[in-house]
Amino acid sequence: MSLNTSSIKELQDLTDSLPDREKSEWTTENAERLLDSVKNLNEQHAESSRTRRIIRRIDPLITFLRRFARFGDTIVQAHPNPACIAWGSFRILLEIVSGFTSYFEKLFDMLESIDRKFPLFEKFANLHSDSPACGDALKEVYSDVVLFLYDAQRIFKQRAIKILVKTVWKSFEEKFRKRQSNLEGHISQFESAVEFAHQRTLQFERRRHLMQWLAPVDVEMELQRLSAKRTHGTCAWIYRNDVYKQWRDNPGQEPLWIYGGPGAGKTVLSTTIIADLQQQETADNQCVTAFYYFDRAEGEKSGFMPWICSLISQLVARLDPIPQQLIAAYEASSKQGRSRMTLADYPVEILVPLSKSFSKLFLVFDGLDEATEIGSMRQVIATLTALPNVHLVCLGRPVMPVRNALSTNLTISLDEALLSPDINVFLQEEIAALERNCDTHGLMSLLYPSVSEGAKGIFLWAHLMVEALKSASSVYEMTELTTQLPQGLVEMYAKTLDGYSRETRSNRDLVKRIFIWVCTSTSPLKWRELEQAISLHEDDVRLDRLKMPFKGTVIKLCSPLIQYSEREDLFRPSHFSVVEYLLGADFELSTVAADSNTASHIRTKKTLAHSTVASTCLKYLSFPPLDTAVHWDDNSLPLTSYATSNVCHHISSAGKDPALEASLSAFLSSTTRRRVWLTRWLLVTMSQAPLQNILHQQRATQIWLNSAGEFGVPGSKGFLQDTLAVMIQLNDILEPADGNRGAAPRITVSYFDKMTVIRDLSRAFTLASRLQDGIDLLENTLIQHQARFGLGSKETIWIIQSLGIFYDQGGTPENYKHASDLQNEALEIQRRVLPKAHLEIAWAKDELGRVHRHLSDLQTAEKMHQEALEILEHTLPEDAMMTIATRNALARTYRLQHRPEEALMEHKRALSAQERTRGLGHAHTLWTLTDIAKCLRDIGRNQEAYHEMMTALNGRCALLGPDHPDTLWTMNDVGLLLARLGRRDEAKMYHEGAKRKQIAVLGPSHPFTVWTVELLDRWQD
Repeated sequence: MSLNTSSIKELQDLTDSLPDREKSEWTTENAERLLDSVKNLNEQHAESSRTRRIIRRIDPLITFLRRFARFGDTIVQAHPNPACIAWGSFRILLEIVSGFTSYFEKLFDMLESIDRKFPLFEKFANLHSDSPACGDALKEVYSDVVLFLYDAQRIFKQRAIKILVKTVWKSFEEKFRKRQSNLEGHISQFESAVEFAHQRTLQFERRRHLMQWLAPVDVEMELQRLSAKRTHGTCAWIYRNDVYKQWRDNPGQEPLWIYGGPGAGKTVLSTTIIADLQQQETADNQCVTAFYYFDRAEGEKSGFMPWICSLISQLVARLDPIPQQLIAAYEASSKQGRSRMTLADYPVEILVPLSKSFSKLFLVFDGLDEATEIGSMRQVIATLTALPNVHLVCLGRPVMPVRNALSTNLTISLDEALLSPDINVFLQEEIAALERNCDTHGLMSLLYPSVSEGAKGIFLWAHLMVEALKSASSVYEMTELTTQLPQGLVEMYAKTLDGYSRETRSNRDLVKRIFIWVCTSTSPLKWRELEQAISLHEDDVRLDRLKMPFKGTVIKLCSPLIQYSEREDLFRPSHFSVVEYLLGADFELSTVAADSNTASHIRTKKTLAHSTVASTCLKYLSFPPLDTAVHWDDNSLPLTSYATSNVCHHISSAGKDPALEASLSAFLSSTTRRRVWLTRWLLVTMSQAPLQNILHQQRATQIWLNSAGEFGVPGSKGFLQDTLAVMIQLNDILEPADGNRGAAPRITVSYFDKMTVIRDLSRAFTLASRLQDGIDLLENTLIQHQARFGLGSKETIWIIQSLGIFYDQGGTPENYKHASDLQNEALEIQRRVLPKAHLEIAWAKDELGRVHRHLSDLQTAEKMHQEALEILEHTLPEDAMMTIATRNALARTYRLQHRPEEALMEHKRALSAQERTRGLGHAHTLWTLTDIAKCLRDIGRNQEAYHEMMTALNGRCALLGPDHPDTLWTMNDVGLLLARLGRRDEAKMYHEGAKRKQIAVLGPSHPFTVWTVELLDRWQD
């Protein structure tokens, strides 16, 4: 049956033919009500019809006669006689009555079938209300239903005897064949549309989850915000610029570098360029524009990963379906417990093929000079610009790192001659608006000439001058402002600050706090965060809501140096040069700045600003209930998340401050407060490796305090013990028993991440001569877990394995044996409760391999590592961190078996993956470099070994510092290689340097120090 004829049209024709009083009744909107009405009509017809009542009574007889009618047919056919006439008449009557009964049964069955499907139709319609195909198909279905009900109603309004006669000539099937066929066909169409919509929803969900994994910066919001700053008629010169047109219109061009000084309007110009390039997209569907805004004032936006993730997300948004390579990377990352894309997911290898998916790809990077990892970006930029379809334009200050990164001769310099016409357009529009608002004529001729001349090609200067004019109270004051114009941005900033001299002392102090917080914060602050931050004073012992300033007052006071976005509810510096000026170390930048007491009072050295913010964060985190409760109410304590996750950043950025040091020591003196802070920090930090960041915070704060002990807190066992305690409580933290996680985000921590941190912790405990403390805590925890969950329960596995790792650090045969027993115990439980090829079993086998290597049972160690690697290679990509770690462990076993060539091959495979995923400067990559150096040494390639070991030493100096125990140990390794090369004097210099620092850092009795001293003693002998 063809469905070319629409039931909607047939229903419309029917309703048009009905009397006016019936038209509104027979519509698809009334389908369910009509169904109930027709069913009721059927029941009334069955009760009121004498014919249907008689037939219902004789129905059992009819059923019996129909069952045996064939026997009568056979008898009559075998012996024809006059009885056949009577039998034939009876047979006709039997068929008529049966047909009549069947007619109503089928009619009622169809009504019941429709009734059962209505809820399903409604459910799917609600689920896919945004699908036009589903909506259209459902309208056809409902139209079929209404048409059928109309026919059914007409039947039930007829006398039963009339229906009985009709059924002789036309059965139910003949009467309703078209209706049934149309309905079934349209239901099939509706089901297909629902299936398509369902698959589309699944794709949308996958895309949404994938975008959450990429966590891109919202560049579209940033573009809208910045585009709103552009004055109509400005920046149009770029369309006529020959260099720009050459770059835009011709394939294979060099990158275009547009450069200018601070405040030249580069960022606003970039919005014009993006708009122009997006116009190219309308003419070519395969042309795409992607862009990114670097901003050092928002540190989290200026790094490598936010940049590359944003580019990937912008390109993926233009592709359907999602490229399989990206899906595979997302699924592999999720399997390993990572909630965000990291270097381990090969972002560059994903970005480059994506970039090739379009016939023309325009890339616009603004503020590349403010990128914090320009070195890492340089190679990516070179790779992208080598693609024939990629056109790259960068805007920024004329600094050497950007010039080197771009290596281009295609440039546009934003000089005064180029920018002055646009600045004049801006000034004319603003002064004209000022005339209208002040209802004063003649301001244009009075103000414009001097302001235009004073701008000197600096858009930001012109903007600040206009803001100053707007704040003037009279034409006389406006004239005064233009007769003594500041020269350049520095004097403009100083003069702006000098304007605060008319404010009260209280307001000047408030302005200073606003500037400090907005200019040092790691991301733009929302009003509720800033409100509480600037209301805290040095002597406050609680949060006093009466001290919180009015929002309107804050916005008025901090403008124009600080901008407030009402749409985003965010405060940010109006320009990065504002941050540079307000937090500048040099207070002698100009005569105006030097002479202004107000400017000197408001400006703050960067280190002191960080000290102020750090002190406020510590005070805030010490207030109840934050000092004892992990979870919090974000409505009443909105600064909690920022203070928790950024306090160490501000501490490590501060200068030496005895008051801050005292506040930190007081804060850390409470074990409960420390651990609450650490656990909350873990919960609010949505980072690529949240556990490792705990140790990073520890190191940063230790460096700031410059203490060999842990924070110098009397009676405290420090962050190592705290971190291990937090690790032990991790499951309860992530999933509290009462289910109340407050405002804390849901995060996923993989088993590998957890155990990697345990291994790092075991080494940190060893270096601090605190290994037994960690063992004691883990053993007590194991007893508690066994009592809570039972002996041999899966909840005890990671505790047993952690104990094994800690005992393995003990360095004695007894400790190694105990570690082996513990790892075997954990493996037996895992084999009982987990699949044979589970990743956690691979981890256990890898740990057993390490222990057997330390026991000198190298054959078993090799077997364990190979079995673990077999599972990992079958389950994870080669560059997975767990795979890399196991490959390195196997290589170390080969080296101990005097198989250095095989060891070198495995280490190099691991290093290649580490360089791609973690970078050359990562701690684990540097370990692999030292392993490669040792393999080369064993082979006899001493010069190459020395080169690799020196690379590792320089990397550790940069990453860990020159006094870290690992750095000092590498100095000894370099010394040994120099001795092999016959450079004994240089070797002795490295060993003596290591000895001197080991005594100072670790103490004279530490095993590392003793080893170095004994080596030098042997040299003396």
